[in-house]
Amino acid sequence: MARVTVRTQPDAREDKADRIAFACLFLSGFLGLIYEIAWIRKASLVFGSATFALSTVVAAFLGGLALGSFLFGRMSARIDRPLRLYAKVEITLGILAVLSPGLFLLCDLAYGAFYPSVYESFPVLTVARAVLVSLAILPATFLMGATLPLFCRQYVTQADRISTRVGFLYGLNTLGAACGCFVGGFLLLPTIGVDASLYLAGVVNISLGAVVWTLAANRRVQTAVAVPERESLGATDSSRADRAIVAFLFLVSGGVILANEILWARFLTLLVSNTVYTYTLTLGIILLGIVLGAWLTARRFDRSQRRALHFGMVQVLSGLTVLLVLMLPASRWRSTFATGGDDLSLFVFALVLLVPAVLSGITFPLAVRMVVDQPRLASVGVGRMTAINTFGGIAGSLLAGFFLLPVLGLQASVRVTTGLSLVLGFSAWIFIDGDQDRFKKVLLGVASVALWVGLSMFSGTRIPHDFLSRPNDVVVEVREGRNGNLAVLQRGSVKVLEIDRLWQGEDRKNHQIMAAHIPMLLHPDPKDVIVIGLGGGQTASRFLYYDIERLDCVDIEAELFPLVRDHFEGDWLDDARTHLLIEDGRNYLSYTDLRYDIISVEVGQTFRPGVGSFYTREFYSRARERLKPNGLLSQFVPVMFLSEEECRNIVKTFLEVFPASTLWYNTGELLLVGVAAPSFQISPQRLTLPANNVLVGADLRWSHWGGEEEWLSDTDVFLGCFLMGSKGLRRFSQGALVYRDDLPLLDYSVSSRRDPEQELRIVERLGLCLQPVSDILKATATVDPVRTNGIREANLTDIRASMIARAAYRLRAEGKLRESRELLRRALGVNPRNAAIRLLYGDVLGALGRSQEAEREYLEALAIDSQDAGAHDRLGRFYLAKDDGPAALRHFGECVRLRPNDFEAALQYGRLLINDGRFVRASEILSGWVESRADDAELQFQLGRAWVGQGTPETAREHYERCLALDETRVEAHVNLGNLYLGQDDVAEAIRRYRMALAVRPDMHIAYYGLSIALLSNGQEEEAIAACENALRLNPELYQAYDHLGTIFSNQGRQDDAIEMFDRALEIQPNYSNAKNNLRRAKARR
Repeated sequence: MARVTVRTQPDAREDKADRIAFACLFLSGFLGLIYEIAWIRKASLVFGSATFALSTVVAAFLGGLALGSFLFGRMSARIDRPLRLYAKVEITLGILAVLSPGLFLLCDLAYGAFYPSVYESFPVLTVARAVLVSLAILPATFLMGATLPLFCRQYVTQADRISTRVGFLYGLNTLGAACGCFVGGFLLLPTIGVDASLYLAGVVNISLGAVVWTLAANRRVQTAVAVPERESLGATDSSRADRAIVAFLFLVSGGVILANEILWARFLTLLVSNTVYTYTLTLGIILLGIVLGAWLTARRFDRSQRRALHFGMVQVLSGLTVLLVLMLPASRWRSTFATGGDDLSLFVFALVLLVPAVLSGITFPLAVRMVVDQPRLASVGVGRMTAINTFGGIAGSLLAGFFLLPVLGLQASVRVTTGLSLVLGFSAWIFIDGDQDRFKKVLLGVASVALWVGLSMFSGTRIPHDFLSRPNDVVVEVREGRNGNLAVLQRGSVKVLEIDRLWQGEDRKNHQIMAAHIPMLLHPDPKDVIVIGLGGGQTASRFLYYDIERLDCVDIEAELFPLVRDHFEGDWLDDARTHLLIEDGRNYLSYTDLRYDIISVEVGQTFRPGVGSFYTREFYSRARERLKPNGLLSQFVPVMFLSEEECRNIVKTFLEVFPASTLWYNTGELLLVGVAAPSFQISPQRLTLPANNVLVGADLRWSHWGGEEEWLSDTDVFLGCFLMGSKGLRRFSQGALVYRDDLPLLDYSVSSRRDPEQELRIVERLGLCLQPVSDILKATATVDPVRTNGIREANLTDIRASMIARAAYRLRAEGKLRESRELLRRALGVNPRNAAIRLLYGDVLGALGRSQEAEREYLEALAIDSQDAGAHDRLGRFYLAKDDGPAALRHFGECVRLRPNDFEAALQYGRLLINDGRFVRASEILSGWVESRADDAELQFQLGRAWVGQGTPETAREHYERCLALDETRVEAHVNLGNLYLGQDDVAEAIRRYRMALAVRPDMHIAYYGLSIALLSNGQEEEAIAACENALRLNPELYQAYDHLGTIFSNQGRQDDAIEMFDRALEIQPNYSNAKNNLRRAKARR
């Protein structure tokens, strides 16, 4: 053994130095998280997709930490000046941090060099991204891994305080990480930018190293010549084999913790809007929980002799807590969050997330204490255990991101990770804690398994399905994608596509079509088009209405394409000109070697993570490089999500790259169009396309808010959407900022719920900058300037009206009908020709019981736009409630003609056709839905009625049987089947069917009436009389039953009773011929 220097009791100067060193440990964690958040941003700009960047950076970050912890921990026992080495590490780390922006620039160049040849291979791209990110940050993260082992080497000196000291150091470093997470994510990046944050953190790191170097000049600790691989770490819990088990359990525990972190992040998107703050907040809360767990419990484990028991309990409790929280009913979460906005929701979620995070924090010092007994070897144990746990975390995060979520889904993934937590706990009890308290542990194990099974299998919660719809929505299909949760919802008569509860498109024609028509009519002869962001497919499909040669559709979510194909008229996806690319749109556009005539960017919800990067100068510059000489780029400007300043900044940034630009009205999502050429004018020939192209003309016979007078197929109306050119845009954006990749202001400043006044200010400022249409028209073009300007003024006015109507819609959803009514009155005062607002106003009036006023508004909406299917649908329902069958039939027929995909309208139309005796037409309408709505019981029932009317009882019976298989409570199907069997003289089966109906609904008079007829046919007169009397008891107005009962009495020779029954029937229905004839015969017999 070599000579050693043993540290004595510290003097006052050493105490001060220790406090400074601990502050440096805190700062080390603080700076590490600033690096991580900044590197995630850098990686997302180079490699695309915030999700891929997050996964890749986190894996490389953790991998470097693990390697550094292991190797520095291994060598630390032979180091007598660990703080000196730590100082060198921090100085080197600071230098690497300062160099990292340049390293990412080199990665960008390398990535762009080979991207065009491999972009269609996701595995190759994934590996390439991982390699390049590792080259950029792995050396720095390797050095970060040295921090905790070296501090443990310096400060873990007492055998009875190993866990206490390790927990303190681990918690302090993690507390710094949590603070760095919040400061970096919420302050530095949006204030000084990504590169400046890295430079600042790097300089602080170098200064920190210099401070520690000075402090450590005379600080030595006990050293050993060597630490053989076979030397015991001094675990007190068990033998060398037990330490191997602890290491394995800690490895798996790390995987479970990181996998759960990914599952938490995905679950959070089901509750609140996913913004750039979501990851930062989730990670920060987890880190704070780890700090609390480490500090609150570490001291206890130095005294405990049953550490394996505690380790097992923490794992079991963690698994059950996570499962309990995630399996809470969606209604409970909604009621919890209903009292506030996203800010309160995030706070509540943070409190919930804190509990499992605290349990995770308990695990580390406990596991270290299970394998370490000698203080001088604590750094070796900490290094090894950190590496083991971190490698497990890497495996867990990759497994969750690339297998569990995309293959098993969120709910099954939660079962896997929480089940593993229970297995970890039981393994610690069985293999390490031994036979002590065996009976108690068995009871705990049985209770834990029972609770896990109950929560995971019988809670009734469906994740994510229950969280993706509103109360009145019908969930048509849900798919869990790699980047989010996709849902197709039937919302009234409209089928809606949402991703993470955010609207993406619908099966009803909307403003998205103009994102194709406007650029196509502005470009002189486009052939190659690319659409970034698929949505519901309305924009992309409209490009194919024109004579183009190639349409590239790029979207990062693979599951979106089959959903659009199945639910949103996706036949265009099979067009030979269409090419589908599953890739990050910015990434593809930055590195592809193809050139396009039109680039259409459809990513308008600016508050979503990563969307802000589509509004920066660097993105526009790269996009311009992909345009042909006369090419143009079009992009949504969603004023409902922007402040006035942000809107002006976007325009200013766009003009920096596209000086020749125009701005077009397109409801609340304005359309910016920039051309690669130095100037721009519209060709008069292109404006004739709606008249000469059948598909284009038919599609543009549609208006944003009015009726036929505002159809966009009219050239004057179309040009009325023009707001301003470059001159007006420069005036609008004067004094604004230019968005840059390095300073993500838009990502950090937007919200999904803006102050409506912001939208009004944008509209007012736009109104001051309008340009005449003649500024962009060639001299040969003819246009009515008065009409065009009138349409343009009405368009801007409608933005205000629609803003008020959105507020009214929210009030209506909250049940505040009178307040909603008043706002809708205001909206109609702003734009009285907005048919959609009139329909909503009618709905609110109807809900308030003012039916006549509601009818008037529906009719007024129809007068504005006779082709409004929604108006016909509402009027059909209105007249149906008024029992005006002919009027209801007429309006539902028009609704189905105009909106053939409206199932509810088709079902009502079919039912009314049957009532009207038009059975063939009814079966034609309803049969078209059999394949897509095979599980709809009402459809099967009405088809049964239609086939009965056509005299086809066998087909009718099949539909009735399918109806009952889908809904056994649909007793009318039993009654109708009873009638069919009775008509075929199968009396026994008819009786059985009637009785089955009565078993479900004993108060069904028509079933008693049918049963009475069947019983009489079976010779059971007394039972028939009893059944008929029950029918009349339930419905004294059922005149057919009086006639039937009179017939039975007449057959029994009870003519007086029979005459009384016939008279009763005729009192109710004087023209009932059966009763008249039977009465005459009964009187003759008497």
